[in-house]
Amino acid sequence: MPGQDSTSRPLSAAQLGIWYAQRLDPASPVFVQGGYTDIQGPLDTGLFAAALTRLVAEDQTTRLRFAEVDGTPRQFLVPASEYRPEILDLRAVPDPESSAREITGRDMAEVPDLERGPLFRHLLLRLDDRRLRWYFRSHHLMQDGYSGHLLQRRAGELYAELTGGPSAGPPLGPFLELLDQGSEYRDSTAHAKDRAYWLRTMDGAACPPARGAKPALRIAREVADVERETLEGLKEVARTAGVSWQQVLIGAAVLHHHRRTEERDIVLSLPVTGRLTPAARRIPGMTANVLPLRIRIDPDAGCAELMRQVAARCLRAQWHQRFDAAELVRELGWPADGRRQFGPVINILAGDDPPSFARLPSTEHLLSTGGTAEDLGITVTHGGNGGLRLDFTVDKAYSESVPLVSHRRSFLLVLEALAANPGLTVSEVPVLSEVERELVVQRWNDTAAEIGDGTLN
Repeated sequence: MPGQDSTSRPLSAAQLGIWYAQRLDPASPVFVQGGYTDIQGPLDTGLFAAALTRLVAEDQTTRLRFAEVDGTPRQFLVPASEYRPEILDLRAVPDPESSAREITGRDMAEVPDLERGPLFRHLLLRLDDRRLRWYFRSHHLMQDGYSGHLLQRRAGELYAELTGGPSAGPPLGPFLELLDQGSEYRDSTAHAKDRAYWLRTMDGAACPPARGAKPALRIAREVADVERETLEGLKEVARTAGVSWQQVLIGAAVLHHHRRTEERDIVLSLPVTGRLTPAARRIPGMTANVLPLRIRIDPDAGCAELMRQVAARCLRAQWHQRFDAAELVRELGWPADGRRQFGPVINILAGDDPPSFARLPSTEHLLSTGGTAEDLGITVTHGGNGGLRLDFTVDKAYSESVPLVSHRRSFLLVLEALAANPGLTVSEVPVLSEVERELVVQRWNDTAAEIGDGTLN
């Protein structure tokens, strides 16, 4: 491992699955995660580039490299070097937006060299005099979705300081500290307590059926927008139930799965950060985990009651979020079949406070979360005009058995129904439009037929 400046470390539990999946298909870009932020207004491109230079200097994961040593995957740090983000001025091209999409799309399709790097890229695209696009991507081995939001906030702090605002505060923490915390956890009493909690929680749960085909490690995607008015209605549901609006969206995913399947013992996959301490929450890295959210449904209960039940379960999952999902699957005796674990994934990446760049308005756009799954995934991010964006995804190998267009339509119906009438019971929440309901209930179930005059010829 030429050029390393520290002893190599083993991969964490969160990293191992990604490593082996990438090795199975080295050309697959599915583990490249990224997106962009459009910043409106008089942003100083030179100062923002300087802020990103400081950001990379603070972010130890940008120095990570990966290799096999005696057949075992290891990670190490290369020496720090000066970094300057690329700046492209697209104002003179005929269609800056199309050019920007082509540039970032091409970049997202490339798989970085895990041993030589770099495993990340920052790119500043000047689209017009008052719009700058900050594009950022990284390999999922080095960072998770939480890291992306942490880095966005930190970039805003650094830029504000450079423009004469308040101090940016303490720098980001070192990635190696996350690895040390993970090693300490595996031998701790907390690990034993978490194991006991998850085995109690999943006692008697049904193992999801395996898919017939191997994953393609390519993504099929449907996108939907949630308007500001609907989001405000969902926030009112949250206030009524005494929960967060993000927990209402998780509850909506539970409702959606129940109403489509009529199952009453619902198990979804809930992504968590794998970070508990304040120090860990200031460190970029790959610690993300996916744990089960198990809810028993009463169809006659009010939706507000269900939301409170979901919120309580989410809180308990947060308390026990460091227990590795792969270890839990083994403990349950379930067969390992690719990246499928517990059920459909609901991933809330939209927080209460979007990143700020010296108070200039900005809009985040997700391109990839850096992973794939054998089940439906619903990812929620901030959208335009104060609303939300929903990404419905599945591995392309299973796109026929997981109809994304149908899921998009029915999930939006659930959200709109909740926003319009928080007093609905679980059984009253619709998952079919009027046209679909007529098709299913009347036309497809219309078995009446003429049988003639009853005589035999």
